[in-house]
Amino acid sequence: MESNGFFRELLERFVFEDPKRIAFSLYDGRKIVNISYSQFVNDVLTATGYFHANHIKKHHIALIAPNSYKWIVVFFAILTSGNIAVLLDSSLSPQLLQSQCKKADVDMIYTEGAIGFELRETFSDISFLTYNVLKNSVTITLDSVSTSDPEDTIILIGTSGTTGKAKIA
Repeated sequence: MESNGFFRELLERFVFEDPKRIAFSLYDGRKIVNISYSQFVNDVLTATGYFHANHIKKHHIALIAPNSYKWIVVFFAILTSGNIAVLLDSSLSPQLLQSQCKKADVDMIYTEGAIGFELRETFSDISFLTYNVLKNSVTITLDSVSTSDPEDTIILIGTSGTTGKAKIA
């Protein structure tokens, strides 16, 4: 990835071009909930505010959760706060996830659902993030979004080991 400046520009484009346009349509089990680009950007800026308020920058933050709207918000928040997103497969065993987290020098883990409870027992020395904590932060402005040097690593991806040994790339 080139730079998280790209993600800031993307958020700006979402807000300025068509903020009321539907970005996501989510089914909550009973009805479809539409989320506009404006709401998505606001959710990202609120989650990013958590990292800013707690002076968390350049940390390796693992995302160990199934794909969801929350996952996308947290992913953008990690990148727009100047941190490094470590993307790991939530279906892997806790032992393999622990190994990948060590290899990636993970400082924090974002997780949701049942996998979170199991992982908390495995990782006693790493702090955990939840969406509820992130969504209850102070919303920052787009001007406060961090950008990094184009040479900085902003994403690490863990492989599942389907064709060999699992690793971090």
